[in-house]
Amino acid sequence: MRTYYIIAVLFIISFSVTAQKQFGEYSQVVVPMQFEFLKGKDPYRLSTLTRFYLKQNKINAVYADELPKDITRCEILYLDAVSNSSFVYTKVHLVLKDCNGFLIYKTQEGSSKEKEYRLAYQEAFKIALESFKFLDKDTKVTAEVN
Repeated sequence: MRTYYIIAVLFIISFSVTAQKQFGEYSQVVVPMQFEFLKGKDPYRLSTLTRFYLKQNKINAVYADELPKDITRCEILYLDAVSNSSFVYTKVHLVLKDCNGFLIYKTQEGSSKEKEYRLAYQEAFKIALESFKFLDKDTKVTAEVN
């Protein structure tokens, strides 16, 4: 019985150690052309804005159709935006997920009180994207169940 307990503990420890990856180990971040909470392809130019800002921060951001053919899906991260808008505020935070759908990184929440949707979403996205300035390539990331 004691042997099974020791083997189980060693297995759990080895799994948790190998489950942690550095952010820099992912080769690319896929930016969607359409976010779930908005209609149409690249509405308000949010995908373009996100990709541009990530590239400015030295993160290799691409659209899904620009991915190389030889890359496996677990070598990349997938970006998504979550909107928590209310009557007065437009609120958005961005999340990075791995190939299994586990949450890897979540940005601060960006919010705006602008009335026009285009301006409100662009302002909220810019605030949320500021979090990527502080994300170091050597940062250990752990997968959390979303």
